[in-house]
Amino acid sequence: MVQIAQAYEQEFVAQQISQEDIEYITKSFIPVLKKLIEQTSSGENSAAAANIENAIDVLTPLLSVEMLTVLQLVGFNFKKFITSKAPADPQSELERTELALKYNTEALKVAQDKEASDRLEQLRSKGIL
Repeated sequence: MVQIAQAYEQEFVAQQISQEDIEYITKSFIPVLKKLIEQTSSGENSAAAANIENAIDVLTPLLSVEMLTVLQLVGFNFKKFITSKAPADPQSELERTELALKYNTEALKVAQDKEASDRLEQLRSKGIL
């Protein structure tokens, strides 16, 4: 039972964005996006740029540290969402699937070996993993 809980915990941690990453996103993404809009807006597109800037102002509170943390805690997987929007390369997808299968196979081997599980838990408790 403990090993199953550890497997779920490991999966949850693998999906999490670190607090530092969340803070980086909230502090740098919106200003960079606004600057990009300012640089690309011209006289004829100024109304469209203003609309986009207004939309960004509405979205800004959604990109706060608190909101991103809450979304993550309720199970929103940012990494999966972001990667699902990227163009899929069949070869990369195959390699990713192979690596995931290898990882899961090795994790199951560790879960079945009491001594290996204990060593892994010691490394985690020391903050090494």
